Amino acid sequence: MKKCCSGLAVVLLSLTVFGVGRAQVDFHGVLDPNNHSLWIDTVVIIVPPTPETVFTTGWGADSVGVDTFDFPDLTAWPLLVELHGRVDTVRTRQVFPAPVNGQWYTFMQAPPPPPKVMFYGETGAEESRPGMEVRPRLSVSPSVLTDKVTVRAQVAGPGTVQLEIVDAAGNVVRSLGTHRPGNAITEVWPGDNDAGQKLSEGVYFCRLSIGDDAVVRKVLLAR
Repeated sequence: MKKCCSGLAVVLLSLTVFGVGRAQVDFHGVLDPNNHSLWIDTVVIIVPPTPETVFTTGWGADSVGVDTFDFPDLTAWPLLVELHGRVDTVRTRQVFPAPVNGQWYTFMQAPPPPPKVMFYGETGAEESRPGMEVRPRLSVSPSVLTDKVTVRAQVAGPGTVQLEIVDAAGNVVRSLGTHRPGNAITEVWPGDNDAGQKLSEGVYFCRLSIGDDAVVRKVLLAR
């Protein structure tokens, strides 16, 4: 486990994916122990259309800080994710069917305040076909903010486009505005909140949402 920026623990995990098909989803997760001693030793991911199960052993986080982890590209968004490990001294098995991109989930049957987990990623570019839905596009450059980052987005289809910065606890700290779909969006974020105050170092997320769909990108603030 590698320490980075105000004690933030960043864990990178390489898994082997079994199955046939072109990688389409860049898949990540965020784990918030919420002041518990939390250790995850096995992750199971079920991926359609041909079920793929990904196992890993010996991975975990034992920290009160937020941990992020990166999986290999998947062929599709998971139908189900399972986390096996322990919360404090109690073994746990947490099942997350059809996890929503960018949404926080609490651990069931855990002492309050319970740990939380969020899964996020981007569906890769696919061949365009008539009638095919085009997913929102979002990029943040650079991914490590020391001065400012540039956020670029593109959304097709009807609806209101919301662009915002969210902290590791899921709170919106900075709104980057409401936009119309169909237009290229470019915003600059200097690492402040809506009051213009500089935010503390740590992990933040740029979230682009339209209706029930969302795309999330991680930003590491390191002044």
